[in-house]
Amino acid sequence: MGISGLTTFVAKTHPGLGCDVPLRPASGGGRQPSDAVSTGRSSDSPTGCMPLGCPPRLVLDGNGLVYLVAQSLNYALGSHHARLERLLVDCAHALALAGTKADASPAAAPAARLDLTFVFDGLLPEYKVAERRRRDMSRIERIQAVAGAVGLGAAGDHIDVQAAVMVMPPTVVFVAIRALRSAGFTVVVAEEEADVFAARLARETGAAVVSKDSDFYVHRIPMFINLESVFPVTPASLAGAQPQTDDAAPLSADAVAAAAASPSATAISAFTAALAARLALTPSLRGCSREHLAQALSIRAEHVPLIAVLAGNDQDTDPDIVKLLRSHKLDVYRKKWAGILSLLRPLAAVPLPVAVSSLCKRMTSDSALQSKLADAFEAAIAHYDGTGNVPQDAIAWTEASGSDSVPVERLRRMVADGTVSFKLLEAAVMRTVWCTPFLEDDLRPESAWVLSRPLRQRAFGVLGCASSVGSPGGRREITEHVRQGLSMAAHAMEPSPLGPCGVDLDAVVAGAEWSRLFALIVEQAEAPSFAASGIEDEQHCLGPLASSEPSTDGDAYMQSGCWLLVLALRFVIRVRHGQGAAVGNHELNAWACAGVLALHQSQALCGRFGDPSTAPVVDIAAGIPGNITRTSLHDFAQLEATLFSMLLLFQAGLVRCAESVAAQCIGGARQDAGDSAGWQPGVLRDVLFWRLLDGPLFHRCMEMSRKGAAPARILANQCSAGPGSAAGEGGAEAGGEPAGAGASGQVQQLLRRVSGVVAAAAGGSNGGRVEVIMDYTPRPRTKKAAKKRGR
Repeated sequence: MGISGLTTFVAKTHPGLGCDVPLRPASGGGRQPSDAVSTGRSSDSPTGCMPLGCPPRLVLDGNGLVYLVAQSLNYALGSHHARLERLLVDCAHALALAGTKADASPAAAPAARLDLTFVFDGLLPEYKVAERRRRDMSRIERIQAVAGAVGLGAAGDHIDVQAAVMVMPPTVVFVAIRALRSAGFTVVVAEEEADVFAARLARETGAAVVSKDSDFYVHRIPMFINLESVFPVTPASLAGAQPQTDDAAPLSADAVAAAAASPSATAISAFTAALAARLALTPSLRGCSREHLAQALSIRAEHVPLIAVLAGNDQDTDPDIVKLLRSHKLDVYRKKWAGILSLLRPLAAVPLPVAVSSLCKRMTSDSALQSKLADAFEAAIAHYDGTGNVPQDAIAWTEASGSDSVPVERLRRMVADGTVSFKLLEAAVMRTVWCTPFLEDDLRPESAWVLSRPLRQRAFGVLGCASSVGSPGGRREITEHVRQGLSMAAHAMEPSPLGPCGVDLDAVVAGAEWSRLFALIVEQAEAPSFAASGIEDEQHCLGPLASSEPSTDGDAYMQSGCWLLVLALRFVIRVRHGQGAAVGNHELNAWACAGVLALHQSQALCGRFGDPSTAPVVDIAAGIPGNITRTSLHDFAQLEATLFSMLLLFQAGLVRCAESVAAQCIGGARQDAGDSAGWQPGVLRDVLFWRLLDGPLFHRCMEMSRKGAAPARILANQCSAGPGSAAGEGGAEAGGEPAGAGASGQVQQLLRRVSGVVAAAAGGSNGGRVEVIMDYTPRPRTKKAAKKRGR
């Protein structure tokens, strides 16, 4: 969250603070020292930092960028993972090419791409626990607001978008990490907070940090650039400054607004193309450093970290210090900054140690409180100057040997490069997992996280967490923080190991072998013990899906995704049946149709990241939201939590198996995650776990199925005859001829996949245990109506 009120204070009292950071050298050529100049002051780099070059290296706050870009998508409709991938990567490519057309000189040399590094949060320190709990409580309040609107019958596009953005599903950040990594960008997941790592990286490499976090005004770094000034992704801000060039035709305000409102692939391309055209003509970005802030406030530069304690930040957890600040009226915005400056300005001529001592004596006469305050100041100085220890250096962990222990060093390496989720490291190192609240029916007795808990127990067991050897304090249990009603509750959870089943994960060397074993583990997730027999016959659950060999890579992509969808649906059906909640046939049909359509759409949206000429083969009408009900909200939340927990289980195996398995199931850093080239039948890849989810499609399919539409009708309604044509003609009501006759061949192909998914999810060995009920009954026709039709 940064320093309380600092961004607002700077914006109101010192607009335009800082200097212009040129994006390209004036004379072309390689990287040169930057000649950025602030008004009345040279931009000499801070002591101990590498100087900022030109073109500048940029270190971006990954989490902040995800939340900013997500504001263009309405998460009240559910997940938009494929759209987020496309939008985020296109925005990153636009920034990499920023300033390339700013120099209109014919002699200008071709500009290279900017050096971008995206940094994401890793493990949060212990002092952040209270802040994390507070944020989760805020999420629950927003969930209630959105779910309450759903209960009133509001359509998805009428629900508060900003409230919905703040309750994004937990998969979003990892989706962003994988999308950027697959598109060839440098991605780092810090083992600490992202701002600490980003600041250290900026000091060591002479980079500018791009973020919304006001902490970077105070960090000792070469330059800080506000993220919102780089990515004006809202339609209003983008339409306000359209480029006027011959080769990049400007978009009107209406066109930009329509592009942002519609999540189709063509609209996203138009939206990001406008952003790219604007950034290409941008010669410089506005930056600010600690020295600029100190000069504006008339204080000493080395005293700037003291502002963090006086204004309040995430580290101020001591109640005595909070009470002291309140006694000086530093918690009231109108008086805060006047009070802070009245304390710091008289000390501008004295060195930092003297300033800290004088400040403590001036604020309180209590010696014990003076000592606490001095410790808080020293901690802030070490934090923002980069002289403190890395928080994870203090974690008590030993690398234990044996097949039942966590390979922690390999896990850390795979988390750092974005191969697996940091949730696995959180469970292994901290023995704590936070199940972030996300949008679901708030009237249900249990969260969707509870339903999918057996999968996470298996995941942490496969990882090696079932062994207490080497764990902090010898703990075996893992504490899960899960939403319970209107609060967060802590539950002790024991990992479920595979046991003496004769399976040596370290000996698994092929992606297909791990995929088969993974399927068998999911099938037995709720069982008290695991039986390895039948690994070669696990495809009994696939039915028609495994009846033919895929003829193309695209077929292999779809077949692998359908296989995963079957495993997820079978798990949800089994667990719900165990709770006495039978699955309706309309629900199963809707789940299958939505999953297959989402897979099909993802090939169009993410086929070639960053290529503006890429257009979908067929336009999926996902932008037409169905009427969201509490049932559809609940079903989608169950599917989302199940797939995320299955992803953790899948990644746990990648950590334990041979490194060749991860290479086959993840792909190289330069490989396009959306490109189906190289897909092998029977091999699962991580992108499938989120490509199956598309909220608008799900609610639309659920609405149509609830009204009695068969899968053929649902598929035809969602597929148009071609790009740009209006999908959904003919309405969502049951009956009538299917819309989009030009896409009949494609509809038939998708229908075969949907039929296979439904048969595999409800039939075979699963059908003997699960009751699939028919809860849609056509309204009986009255004699009067029949007589009228007979006329």
